[in-house]
Amino acid sequence: MSLYSTYDLSFWAEKTPDKTAVFDTRLRMSYRSLHERSLRLAAYLQSRGLKKGDRLLASLPNCCEAVELMFAVKAVGIVLVPFNTQYKHSEIDHIIKLTAPAMAVVCIPQQAEYFRGAYPSIPLVELGQIGSEDMFEPFIESMEPVRARMPELCDPALIVCTSGSTGEPKGALLSYGNMFIPGLDITKSFRITQSDVTFIPVPLCHMFGIMGVVVTLGCGSTIVMMQKFRETEALHLIESERVSVQFCVASMYEREIAEYESAAAKPDISSLRTGMIAGAPSIRTCIEWFDKNAGCRLLNAYGLTEAQALAGVDFDDPEDVRYTTAGHASPHCKLKIVCDDETECAVGETGEIVCSSPGIMLGYYGHPELTAKSYTSDGFFKTGDLGRVDAQGYLTVTGRKKDLIIRGGYNVFPYEIESMYNAVDGISEVCVVGYPDEVLGERIAAYIVPKAGFEFSPERLRGYALENIAKYKVPDKIILTDGLPKLSNCKLDKLSLKRKLTE
Repeated sequence: MSLYSTYDLSFWAEKTPDKTAVFDTRLRMSYRSLHERSLRLAAYLQSRGLKKGDRLLASLPNCCEAVELMFAVKAVGIVLVPFNTQYKHSEIDHIIKLTAPAMAVVCIPQQAEYFRGAYPSIPLVELGQIGSEDMFEPFIESMEPVRARMPELCDPALIVCTSGSTGEPKGALLSYGNMFIPGLDITKSFRITQSDVTFIPVPLCHMFGIMGVVVTLGCGSTIVMMQKFRETEALHLIESERVSVQFCVASMYEREIAEYESAAAKPDISSLRTGMIAGAPSIRTCIEWFDKNAGCRLLNAYGLTEAQALAGVDFDDPEDVRYTTAGHASPHCKLKIVCDDETECAVGETGEIVCSSPGIMLGYYGHPELTAKSYTSDGFFKTGDLGRVDAQGYLTVTGRKKDLIIRGGYNVFPYEIESMYNAVDGISEVCVVGYPDEVLGERIAAYIVPKAGFEFSPERLRGYALENIAKYKVPDKIILTDGLPKLSNCKLDKLSLKRKLTE
């Protein structure tokens, strides 16, 4: 039995009809109900004239209806374009221009009002306020379910916007195969089974959250989600729903840790078994804490919006591997590290990570030239990330190629400096960026957020750096701040921090 065949609600609706498929703190939907309602929703979409290949914009929080819609579009062959509930007018304009949608589904009143005024020609499904009932009910109550269809692996499934951390967001067009095959690798690495309960607070408009849904429901297990991440409620859900797996970014784990440690009555988190973590210098701190306090193995994973599950730590890997690397290349993926001229780097040498994998997108939607430029001459996808592979084949990701700082001729990797400061007790967040300098080419700035109750001075923090890293890597500026700007996918907004240094 493969994830491809079991990511079909009819299979689980017959096998375990009354088992909870999704719980979002307001609705608890069984596999039978999710299957039936998604097919009625598919019928409604067809009644509005949507057909295979049409693009459907959707702005929904993490809720049962978002999962319902994922399966409804799958039944018809519609391409889902999820976008963030926080998007403002210019961001909506960009995604409409990019995808030319046939319909939009929104539940945020301000977004609905903008669609009605600025885009009256786009059919709009405006859902009511989130309450105790399925928001799609008024639209599907008189509909007869369509006949379910299984897509081909090559069929387009999604257009997901990249984070825009290095410029204007692009639309990655992904097929079902781009999700299902990497999903098999995730399932194996995390030992996910039908008995697991998976907590997914990361937004379902990003691939991290979407892959969590694919893996969980493909295994016939249960999803627990929340509309907006709140650490107190998260710990309560872990205890009450007996959550065993988490799909969280590092900042969410950090908030859970802080909440747990400050709680007078400690919540029961003994059900936790494993969790996916990615994309932050503070990963090691989180992994060690969950190991020690919950007996839970967080596993570092590496992937992009454009390319799913490229590498990851295995559940049985030793501690030193889990704490310090992104693991081996996934079974269906080939990775290599290349220099600027595309020759392969020596073992342990840092270069750009390039890959060949069935998890790589079909292309940037509407941008064939940009898609073509994203590959090496021998057909490997350029991730734009820097990393190295050791003699045992373990990958270490050192940062974004565009984030590399060249100070006085020396290559400086922000990730190394961020990791150093994240190991200091009392530091909550760090972001290191470069800024122009007439003499050195670039200088280094470190934005540092202290934890509550801790005080630092720039002089003390520079002194710490001088003791721990080469002098040319020591930040020229240290800016103490109460918080760092984030993009909608919880990544740091480095562009805005760079702009502040040149204003």
